[in-house]
Amino acid sequence: GLVFGFVAVSPCLIMMLLAPCCWGLRWISFHWSQPPTEMKTLADFESRMGTDYAYVVLEKDGQRYYEAKRRPPFGTAPSGYTCYLFDQEGKYVDWTWDNWDDVAWKERWGETERDERPITLAEINEQIRNAGRKT
Repeated sequence: GLVFGFVAVSPCLIMMLLAPCCWGLRWISFHWSQPPTEMKTLADFESRMGTDYAYVVLEKDGQRYYEAKRRPPFGTAPSGYTCYLFDQEGKYVDWTWDNWDDVAWKERWGETERDERPITLAEINEQIRNAGRKT
């Protein structure tokens, strides 16, 4: 095993100690990424979850959606992005902790076959305001 000072530490012991830490960080990351139950709109999302996200606009079944996405915190994060989806009126629709490994998310929203383009948060808010004026 490895020797630290006078204590020999086996690689198995190191893994046994690190594994719970990694799973704990994943659990914390998942729960920090979960949207609060009171989050109903993009404005709620901005105030509760922050604005440090990349945004895209996508079309599905003739409807426009806005997606906010970023890598989850910590190095034990999933392979993809944490994503939050809002409709064209800014209402919260759906979320996933990992857009690459979540099969149900891919079935609902696609990932590679969809038409999406980058958009800024300011542009999204302007489009939502304009959509509200048309109704």
